Amino acid sequence: MSEKEIENRFSRTDPNIQSELAGIPSRGKVYPKESSLHNKTSIAIKIMSAEEEDILNNRAYLKQGIALDRLLSAVILDKTAKLDEMIVGDKNAILLYTRIIGYGSEYKVDNLKCENCDKNFKATVNLGTIKIRELDDETNPIETGINRFEFVLPRLNKKVYFHLLTNKDEAEISKIEDNKKRSGAVQPAPITTQLFHQIDEIEGVEEKDKMKFIKKMSAFDSKELRNRIESITPGPIMRQELTCPHCDDTREYIVPIGTGFFWPR
Repeated sequence: MSEKEIENRFSRTDPNIQSELAGIPSRGKVYPKESSLHNKTSIAIKIMSAEEEDILNNRAYLKQGIALDRLLSAVILDKTAKLDEMIVGDKNAILLYTRIIGYGSEYKVDNLKCENCDKNFKATVNLGTIKIRELDDETNPIETGINRFEFVLPRLNKKVYFHLLTNKDEAEISKIEDNKKRSGAVQPAPITTQLFHQIDEIEGVEEKDKMKFIKKMSAFDSKELRNRIESITPGPIMRQELTCPHCDDTREYIVPIGTGFFWPR
């Protein structure tokens, strides 16, 4: 691609805008050929400025839960990249790198609950040490350019075809769970809801019976399928070994990503 073609793909060509390259853990293998993310291992992002901080402080965006999506849209320089089609792992990797180059690697986390003594504690996480899982050659999709993978359920011996969750999937799942909470209906079922959105096809099962099958699937098959999905899903592994100051117990904890992720203290 020529310099002129590259320049035309960016809506901002202001030389004063500082930018960096953020890695794409999927290596672009799950995006169709017509996508600007196809086979891309990195994407150009601008370094956060006061303009992006305004986005993170926008009450309307915070209330709607779209502040992080708006932030991504602002920092990604390639405006042909579609955020809805981006898989969650790639999105989280770009958010992580945006945070690091914007505010540094130190991240103070509040209200962690010790799994040993049950007391709350605070910790400082070095985001620069977070490991990134990439989609390697052994976990390629069925066909490059298609977000589609397969797994054989060990007990039922049925093939299941699934895709890696996209930003659009994540938004739809969150909307379903929020609607259930607001309506006072039964508590959300995150496992079956996520699998319903992630599974594209089950051997010998019609689409109209998919949810019924998922709900009745043995716990063993469900767990093995979820383990397989987790093991190949590219993106930051948001876990870090931390020590509780109350009892000195050390173990791995999940490092949360939320809007507070971008407000260092």
